[in-house]
Amino acid sequence: MRKVSLQLLLVVLFSGISILSSWIALTMTGTLAYELFHTLYNAIGNKTTQYVSARINALLYQVEQLTRIGKDIAEDNLEMSLNNKALTDYFLKQLKDTLYLTSYFAGTPQGGYFLAYDLSLIPNQLEQFHLPPGTGYVILVSDGSNTQTQAYYDNDLKLISTSQSPNDFDPRTRPWYQLANKTKDLVWTPLYLYYPTEKEGITSTQAAYSDTGQLTIVVGADLAIEVFSQFLNQGKFSPNGHALILDQSGNTLFSETPDAHINKALGEAVFATAREKNDSTEFTLSFKNNVYHVNIAKFPPTFTNKWELAVLLPRSDIFANIIHQVYVGIIAAAIISLLGAFVTVAVSYSISQPIVHLSHEIDQIAKLELEGDQKITSHISEINQIEQAIYSMRIALRAFSRYIPEDIAKQLMQREHNIVLGGQEKVVTIFFTDIANFTSISERLPIETVNLLLASHFDLLSQTILDSGGTIDKYLGDGIMSLWGALESNSKNQHAIWACKAALLGQIRLKELNQKQKEAGMPEFLTRMGINTGLVIVGNFGTEKRMNFSVLGDPVNIASRLEGLSKIYGTKIIISEETYKAVDPHFLVRFLDTVEVRGKQTKIKVYELLGAYGLEPLPTPDAKTIELAHTFTDAATAFDEGDQEKAKRLFTQLHKDFPEDQPTILHLNKLGIS
Repeated sequence: MRKVSLQLLLVVLFSGISILSSWIALTMTGTLAYELFHTLYNAIGNKTTQYVSARINALLYQVEQLTRIGKDIAEDNLEMSLNNKALTDYFLKQLKDTLYLTSYFAGTPQGGYFLAYDLSLIPNQLEQFHLPPGTGYVILVSDGSNTQTQAYYDNDLKLISTSQSPNDFDPRTRPWYQLANKTKDLVWTPLYLYYPTEKEGITSTQAAYSDTGQLTIVVGADLAIEVFSQFLNQGKFSPNGHALILDQSGNTLFSETPDAHINKALGEAVFATAREKNDSTEFTLSFKNNVYHVNIAKFPPTFTNKWELAVLLPRSDIFANIIHQVYVGIIAAAIISLLGAFVTVAVSYSISQPIVHLSHEIDQIAKLELEGDQKITSHISEINQIEQAIYSMRIALRAFSRYIPEDIAKQLMQREHNIVLGGQEKVVTIFFTDIANFTSISERLPIETVNLLLASHFDLLSQTILDSGGTIDKYLGDGIMSLWGALESNSKNQHAIWACKAALLGQIRLKELNQKQKEAGMPEFLTRMGINTGLVIVGNFGTEKRMNFSVLGDPVNIASRLEGLSKIYGTKIIISEETYKAVDPHFLVRFLDTVEVRGKQTKIKVYELLGAYGLEPLPTPDAKTIELAHTFTDAATAFDEGDQEKAKRLFTQLHKDFPEDQPTILHLNKLGIS
């Protein structure tokens, strides 16, 4: 591949300055045109929504007025029979004169009812009544007895005939009756199934009461649900637009299209976007490769269902022709500019893209994000040289990061001066782990199995340590040495708490891992832990050619010995007195003993870590564990102070209550009690 100089390419770029001026002019023209079209686009959406909303609101208001007037008339004419001419004539006339009114009815507290139906809106829905020919309207009436009377009317409201049948209807059980009685005001029901058609719809209903506050009658008017779909279709001014009615949870109740899947997805998208924009009633929505202008109108306050009307107009429908003409003009002008700028654009691209890529690569390396091996090639020799150097550096750092902790590596990467031998004094918390009887376990299994089990163990513990803010210093055979506070400037209380939390979390997760290994027929790992807090030297140790970041000092040795003491006391986590003072009262501990630690002239007090208080996700210790900790501490303190009688009494009782507790058994042996 022929290489060219970067300097030559930079000279070519200056030729693009003249082209830039003409392009700015074209962009400004396009922007102004877009703003003009966008204003028109919004206006069309608003008008469409207002038109549909006004029609729906007018119909709802008309039905509500019928309910109120019907309530007044029925209240004055409580007799539920065909002899009640005032009620019969009024209900039939309103059914005939009111578009979309399916039925008009009343019910009484005694179970009586007066139900009038317009069959033109519910064709083929009342066959069970054996309608006479020419029937246009039906009235079902009962005084609450076991008999129901049917009256059949033609389209001119003339009575054709009547019949009787057993009564199987009780208005008091219907949603419209119960809701009106409960709210004591005009109210709209949610969607429900009408009687006797089993057709879904909504009802405007209101109850009437006597002067003494007793319920006298409930009147309702059913609104055919088809009206909403018809209104939405009439308001569809765009071939690919959508009109939806949503409930207060964002579910699509009605739409002008039968595609239930699209309606559901659109409704959810509109509802979610509106809530994200603080219940905005006008916004832009991207959906399935199209951009919609969305207008939302609320239903009137008297409509208690809190529905919303959403009208979606696709940008492509409104501006298809206009945008096409604008694009033709812009493209014609742009072609002239592009012909002259082709060489400059190509050269700019060949420079900018590799540079952007290299910048991203360097940024990732600085963050020690070393995955990926993608390489770029360029006609520019300098860029190829830089890419090769970055690639080699990534490979080297990837290998380097496998040998030292990631947080230490990142700190070294951010240094602005050379690394030198030496360190500084710092209070840190040191954490050692070790698997009990690992040698005997490994001797019984193939080496491949041992490696897999140990890898799972290390992965779990390492992630727990890192998630808790720790630094893994090194892996020691089947154990881990980790640190808190070595890299950060935190108080010993903070890093001691993090270390103890990591130990408890680690034991919980190891228990789950052991259960899986047990189910797979593999041995379980009993992991012991030791934690100490103290003043150490933190820094780089070794030689100028080979050094290691670590900590030195007596507290490190103590932490290691504490882990070993767990074997003697039969415990899982032992902490030093320094750590105990740093974490109290956030954790439940028990004083174990005062012991001699190899390499230290004075005895130290050691404690067992049993649980934590209020540190999520750690569970709160149960009452028995708390009782064990407090009673054992009293017994161990008495033993430590030489009060053997008290110690014997307390340890003996503890052994009865907790016969498996190993530290108790150990102290009883010390007291000569087996």
